[in-house]
Amino acid sequence: MGSKIIFLCVAALVLVSCLLVFGPGTSCAELRYSAGLSDGLRYESNIFLRADDESSDTVNDLSLNLGIEDASDTRSLHGSYTASAVNFFRYSSGNYVGHALALDLDQQAYQHLVFSLHEGFYLSEEPLEPDPEITATRTSRQKYYRNTVDAGLSYIFGEEDRLSVSYMDGRLWNEAEDVEDNNEYGPSVELEYWPARRHGFTLSCSWRRIDYEITPSNLTSTLGAGYRFRPSTHTTWTADYSLELFRDLGPGADDYNVHNWSLGLERDLGPHTHAAAALGYYLRDPSEGSRDTGLSYSLSIGREFARGSLEVTGAGGQRGEYLDAENRGFTEYRSIGVSGSYDLTARTGLYASASYLHELSQRPEDTRNEFWTASAGATYQVLPWLTCSMEFSQRERTSSEPDTEYRDTMALVRLSATREWR
Repeated sequence: MGSKIIFLCVAALVLVSCLLVFGPGTSCAELRYSAGLSDGLRYESNIFLRADDESSDTVNDLSLNLGIEDASDTRSLHGSYTASAVNFFRYSSGNYVGHALALDLDQQAYQHLVFSLHEGFYLSEEPLEPDPEITATRTSRQKYYRNTVDAGLSYIFGEEDRLSVSYMDGRLWNEAEDVEDNNEYGPSVELEYWPARRHGFTLSCSWRRIDYEITPSNLTSTLGAGYRFRPSTHTTWTADYSLELFRDLGPGADDYNVHNWSLGLERDLGPHTHAAAALGYYLRDPSEGSRDTGLSYSLSIGREFARGSLEVTGAGGQRGEYLDAENRGFTEYRSIGVSGSYDLTARTGLYASASYLHELSQRPEDTRNEFWTASAGATYQVLPWLTCSMEFSQRERTSSEPDTEYRDTMALVRLSATREWR
């Protein structure tokens, strides 16, 4: 495992170095580096996220953070690496070292050609994955890693016109025997074309295959088309349609097609306020059984104030959950969230967030899950390079499967030191 992590980090750094040295616009004047060390102490009431037999513990998290950024005319680069030594006061056999690597690069290769690379990797033993979109829970603290790479080329032939071709590969490995490994991979093609300032069109297609350790593979092909109408610089109307073809390659295949239609509006309500909303309808047509239909929607409203910000989001519809620890399959969902921050003084900041998610999953049959989260915290800048933070949070899952329910309360204090230079 250690050799894989070292190889991944070295390969990413070598690739970035080559692009920085040999790519156009090789001036490193805009390069910024950062290094940091943070130490956190947190209390958790349910470290295994179990329905019964809860175990509480105090955890120390010592982290080393490295970063690199570049924002030149021909390059956009954001990279970070974090190594964390996690030590439990009581559950000492669960001590581990976690790793996280993130890289986002857009490099102009030629005048109209842009190369993009997006890399995300993390190794952890936490019951919930770092990605907040993944709600599957592990009840045993064992190692797992997820690595996702997406690389592509974009041909830019107008102010907003581009043709993009990309290929992605995502891998999930689990040490626990009751959680199945998987590998998702496949190409994508996207076209955005604006024949006039007010009218734009989008076309897309993608192909994905998911291979499992034991379960038969499945295939997903997606075709999409959209229209954009921009009556002013502050308003854009959208109309979209997509067709998803899901094919199960195992015996007793559970194949289905999903049609999605939606109408949306994006609008700037002022220099510091943005809003976007969409309403649609989906139809799932399985090879066997009755059809599923429902509404899909999304909502986002954000406002920036002189000393803070506030954002409200909501979403609902359907999605496939075939890549996490629970592999729940076709899922209908709805969610809502609110988050905000406020600078009390030049050195003191406050923040809070809350969210709710409801899921109705295909596996097991019509399984209902509800997720609640709430957190609040404060930061204080002791010195220009030293920050102290405190946070209190609560998370809870209720389910039609009582064994998967949990409730966890966490209190955290962290001290972080960061140095930046060019």
